[in-house]
Amino acid sequence: MFLQSELAKRQLPPLTSREEMLSILAENMFGQTPKATNVRVEVTKELPKALGGQAVWRKISVSFDTPKGSFTFPADVLTPNGVPNPRLMIYCMFKKEHVDQFFPAEEMLSTGTALAMYNYQDITSDDGDFTNGLAAHFPREQGNSVGKIGLWAFAGSRLLDALLQMGIDGGGHVGVAGHSRLGKTALWCGAQDTRFSFVYSNQSGAGGASLARGKAEKGERVADLVRNFPFWFCHNYANYSGKEEQMPFDQHMLLACVAPRLLYVGSAAEDLWAEPKGEFLGALAASEAYGEQGLQTPDRYPKAGELLHKGNVGYHMRHGTHFFAREDWNSLLSFWHAK
Repeated sequence: MFLQSELAKRQLPPLTSREEMLSILAENMFGQTPKATNVRVEVTKELPKALGGQAVWRKISVSFDTPKGSFTFPADVLTPNGVPNPRLMIYCMFKKEHVDQFFPAEEMLSTGTALAMYNYQDITSDDGDFTNGLAAHFPREQGNSVGKIGLWAFAGSRLLDALLQMGIDGGGHVGVAGHSRLGKTALWCGAQDTRFSFVYSNQSGAGGASLARGKAEKGERVADLVRNFPFWFCHNYANYSGKEEQMPFDQHMLLACVAPRLLYVGSAAEDLWAEPKGEFLGALAASEAYGEQGLQTPDRYPKAGELLHKGNVGYHMRHGTHFFAREDWNSLLSFWHAK
């Protein structure tokens, strides 16, 4: 079969147990995730009829203890009025605005979805400075010390802790989503935390959904990541710069750690740096962990605009470039709410 031959060319390491794959990824890519203790939440502001009466909008403060003291970060929570037990989506955002070009909050609320949003730089800065924010609480001393993606992902789980304390539980349907570097963040968060029943990665590319082995000519490589963004990962990841074939893992393992929960990967046809083919093949290779509920696809690469929604692994590739478009949001909501 065509797609199986395409996967064979990538020479991927076989999937193992979820526990072993998480351990390999923590040791060699993202770093060891901290432990959480004594999570606390405070509502600092509440608007009962926000967005024209559509939602209750709460600003909250999430705190927890670390070996170096307490850390606190802000988040926004929007729950649709008149909807009992709405599904819950946690979204790690680039911007601080609760409604912005990347996030059509009002449209999502209209589907009966509650939203919890946090800004990634409220956790720690997107640079090599490990003296600010949460990074200051976890020294980067070892090869497997946690990187920035690991800290951003860790905060997503702490936000879920806080929401559960508030009685916001999604009725068993809790999703996590992110775009680009925050798509990598969403994958690592959801891979580790089984309380997330749905994980969505939007154009997460290299280090996310896209396979490292057999990279297309214009696709981002491990060497690019560790040269431009070494702080996203643990130090050990740099050992595989230009040596992808020597890695004891590839990105299908990250995706497979979500199994048997719902997984969805979104690509864009012109986002060649993220390599849509690699993202699609990553989802296909991870489907082995899902058995008959894996990605359901014709024996060819998907066309732009095509939705693959039949299994518990979903995929779409929209027309256009690197962006979290409303089309992406609508596609993931269509997949998620149908399950």
